[in-house]
Amino acid sequence: MKSKINILCIVFACAFLAAGCSLPKKAVPPKKSIDVAPLQTEQRKENTSKNASMNNAENLKSKEKSDEKIAYITVDDGPSRNNTVAILDTLKKDGVKATFFVLPQGNMDDIYKRIISEGHVIGNHSYSHANYLYDSTEDFEKDLLKAKAFIYKKLNYTTTVFRFPGGTKGRKKSIIQKRVSILKKNGYRYFDWDVSVADTDLNLKNYGDEKFIINLMIENVVNNTKGKKRLIVLMHDDSTKTYTAKALPYIIKGLKKQGYTFDVLTNYKE
Repeated sequence: MKSKINILCIVFACAFLAAGCSLPKKAVPPKKSIDVAPLQTEQRKENTSKNASMNNAENLKSKEKSDEKIAYITVDDGPSRNNTVAILDTLKKDGVKATFFVLPQGNMDDIYKRIISEGHVIGNHSYSHANYLYDSTEDFEKDLLKAKAFIYKKLNYTTTVFRFPGGTKGRKKSIIQKRVSILKKNGYRYFDWDVSVADTDLNLKNYGDEKFIINLMIENVVNNTKGKKRLIVLMHDDSTKTYTAKALPYIIKGLKKQGYTFDVLTNYKE
């Protein structure tokens, strides 16, 4: 009887398989994905907010930098033992750096060296400071390089900024353009000025006493800064410019009160 049952089971199984059926398979759980899960909405919002904040901060910093008011004190025609030294003392006391457009002079090595050692910049103001520099481009270049060599030989210092004697205003553009090309070829940028203390006025002493003249010089600068984020200030430090040296502390104070910081022309940016 038992053998008959076994035979029936075998026959039944064979028939089942022949019909194309299969035995049920055991369910296999799906594998866990190793991909990084997407950020939750809150986290994505937070990161977006951080990026926006960073961009805003950078834009604000850039705007603040562009809105920064910078004054560049420039001092021409020195050095001298009296006024250059007095000007350097003032700059040191007030923590201001300046640009000195010097002329080659003997027995002034200690002052040239002090200008550099205290963090100021020396600029080329020509060798001769003569009008013939505007007559011949060849003479201009020879004079330029002679002054450059004088400073380099004495101080191992290479000048990269230049000021035309008397400035470029009022001169023919064609004359200046030819000389600007020479300057660029020799690694120079040139600078005029935005305001002046007007210390070369031949009638200065006729305007009043020392106090009046010094106040006039101060006003020539601090009352003419409107709309100028970059302010190049012209003054002189030859041996006759004692009023200039005395006016400088008040000029610096007045510009600081208007929100100006100070820098040298080698760092000048439009």
